[in-house]
Amino acid sequence: MWLQRSLAKHRAVSLGSRLTVQKYSCSQSDSRFPIPDVIRRSVALVLLLVAACDGGRVGAPVGGTLGTVGPGTTGTTASSVLVGTWRRILYFLAEDGSASSSETTWRFNADGTASRLSVTRNFTAGLADAQTVDARWEPLVQTVRITYLPPSSGTFEFSYRVNGDTLYLASQPYARIAR
Repeated sequence: MWLQRSLAKHRAVSLGSRLTVQKYSCSQSDSRFPIPDVIRRSVALVLLLVAACDGGRVGAPVGGTLGTVGPGTTGTTASSVLVGTWRRILYFLAEDGSASSSETTWRFNADGTASRLSVTRNFTAGLADAQTVDARWEPLVQTVRITYLPPSSGTFEFSYRVNGDTLYLASQPYARIAR
């Protein structure tokens, strides 16, 4: 019954091999026709499924390169492994069907400078917020020390491992997007 009424709200016009669908609007108070809600939830579900498909790299890395040159040392081998731009995107789907994402992009430069760009998006509301933090970085034995520069502050050490084009920073995977 719902499908019949839903189809009655649409009219398909065939133009050769091209099909054009024209939608007739219904009032938002007409709860028997939840097409806008269905479309919104479908788009959010597709975004979630796309985010879940990461090429099978969800588990812990096997093999790969630890960012060390030797016990207690740092050096160019460790530095060259991290140098580049790395991105991680997480997609969220709330119970109400709203979709959002959190994107973190790290840029490690060969001169020891770094930046972290954090972008939060609300796809349902069409909003986004971005924050950039500048830092210095230093590879240590199996960790990287990151010191945020003013106006931010703090020094943190994160474990890291590189496996192909994936950086595991504090066990979180980041995909290489530039060298």
